[in-house]
Amino acid sequence: MSLVILTGASKGFGACIARALAESWLVKIAPVDFVLTGRDLAGLNETRQAMIRVSSSAHGNLSCVNPIDVVTIGGDFSNPDSLDDVSESILAAAPKSTYTRSLLINNAGVMTKIERIRSRSAKDIRAELDTNILAPAVLTSHFLRRFGDARDGTWLINISSLAAVAPLDTMGLYSTGKAARDMFFRCVALEEDNRDKELHGDGTTSRPRVRALSYAPGPMETQMQKQIRSEMPDVGLRGAFMEMHEKNTLVDPLKSALTLVSILEWDQYENGAHIDIYDVGKLLPSEFLIA
Repeated sequence: MSLVILTGASKGFGACIARALAESWLVKIAPVDFVLTGRDLAGLNETRQAMIRVSSSAHGNLSCVNPIDVVTIGGDFSNPDSLDDVSESILAAAPKSTYTRSLLINNAGVMTKIERIRSRSAKDIRAELDTNILAPAVLTSHFLRRFGDARDGTWLINISSLAAVAPLDTMGLYSTGKAARDMFFRCVALEEDNRDKELHGDGTTSRPRVRALSYAPGPMETQMQKQIRSEMPDVGLRGAFMEMHEKNTLVDPLKSALTLVSILEWDQYENGAHIDIYDVGKLLPSEFLIA
């Protein structure tokens, strides 16, 4: 039995990840419990219904597809003082107490304002960094304690960005948050590898028991892109995003989600790695690539 917990699942890329997983290799291995969280309860229910439709269709066509159970729960990560309680409530929504395989996908994030750092106040700096750094760190810590010793492995997926490795004008706090998250998951990968060695000795396992991945899905046609086009000051970066929109070269969110699912199935990346969608063609064997 597998468990998947997905944050920011009510719309956009999070909803696409949920849909992609509902008919993926994961549900062919074993039944899956999904816990979807976000602030928009109506949106979460729409995602849940879409997953059930996709899974039912796949199950009708493939006898090897296992059933899924989808639970939704509200999760507001904006208040740092309640993050422990919010994290515990999300984990408690899992229908079972133990699983043979566990996945946590940290997708939720915000970009509160698009302006240069000299214009930002302490209040909005903290609001953005708390949601984008502190919240996934706290949830991951709780997740590891409760579900991080799954027999067949635990996967931690951080939805990253090009902004994690390249400074972007007027998106400095967003870039800072993404870079910090990448490093956080690299540290978790190192710590969990060392913990395995301490518990079991060197060389007793062929692969890390806890796997961490930071995936940059590319510039997608989502609500954030609309925010960039409407709110970004007239800097060079805005022109680049506008051109991608006009030329229809923005990444399809569902295709990017399917690409993430393929990377997880391939599962040969360096633990803690940052993988950009534009690098996937050079990394994955052809049978894992999305047309």
